[in-house]
Amino acid sequence: LMEQGEKEESLRIASEIQNVWDRSKAYSNISKILMEQGEKDESLRVALMVSRGDKREKLFKDFGKQMNFSELLGLFLRLDSESNQKSLIDGYASSIAESMDLQIDNNPFLYRFCEHTQCLSDILFYKAKMACFFEKESNEEKLDMLSEVLDIKDWRRVITC
Repeated sequence: LMEQGEKEESLRIASEIQNVWDRSKAYSNISKILMEQGEKDESLRVALMVSRGDKREKLFKDFGKQMNFSELLGLFLRLDSESNQKSLIDGYASSIAESMDLQIDNNPFLYRFCEHTQCLSDILFYKAKMACFFEKESNEEKLDMLSEVLDIKDWRRVITC
């Protein structure tokens, strides 16, 4: 029904499902389709109807993987549940880690949410490796900054050889 544009009918039918697992699955699917259609606010509203924590957690992780930092921050500030916020952050962080995308607009995320980001050390190690081995000219200032958060003495020794 959602793919045919019958949002209200889909929501009505989902609300009538008695089994909690199936109802959560239906709301989750509706929310995903709304997100794909670009209806982020409505998608968020439906996502909050998912009563099963594991389904809602996966849904917010998926949302985090699909957003840029400004979208993530806007959504993050509207969520009142710490669990939902954490799932959103985990999704965004894992998308950075999976792609090893070193775009500058990821830096505010890493700075603001570093205490919530489990894969931060992986991202920092990747950045250190790229700075040490793959830049045309060694940037001592950048290497010094990385040395403050990582132990890269051995890497630096290899570069200077």
